[in-house]
Amino acid sequence: MAESGAGPRVSQLPAIVAKISADLELQAVTTTVQAGVGDPQIALTRSAIELALGELLENAIKFHPQHAPTVQVVVSRSNATTVNLRVGDDGLTLSPEQLARAWSPYYQGEKYFTGQATGMGLGLSMVATLVWGAGGACRIYNRSDGPGVAVELDLPIAE
Repeated sequence: MAESGAGPRVSQLPAIVAKISADLELQAVTTTVQAGVGDPQIALTRSAIELALGELLENAIKFHPQHAPTVQVVVSRSNATTVNLRVGDDGLTLSPEQLARAWSPYYQGEKYFTGQATGMGLGLSMVATLVWGAGGACRIYNRSDGPGVAVELDLPIAE
């Protein structure tokens, strides 16, 4: 899955999130880079990061009851070799089965709510393939402080 080209630096992530948010007409998005993260280069290409963030932000809109989520993007340091990118929204809370199958190709958890899901159920599996292909990790879970989900991507740092 690797393509040629350097990945973005952490300092570029807020601008990438802002551009995708503007393109999606998503108003309530905040991006925070926590202290101590530094400015390492991420081992995924810029286009891979844009694809992953675009998918996560589109899902936040698609699966929000009013299609107007409040989204928090937080960048922190997992350890010496990875950066953690957390995208949390205030949309729907997922069942244990939906959480367990979220990364599976062709799985559409939303169809159990309305049957109106658009797409083929490939978005999160594409995100996982990009992240796993670079040696990273993915997690999805319900937020503990309110409705909605959080997706965490552990992104390797370029050497």
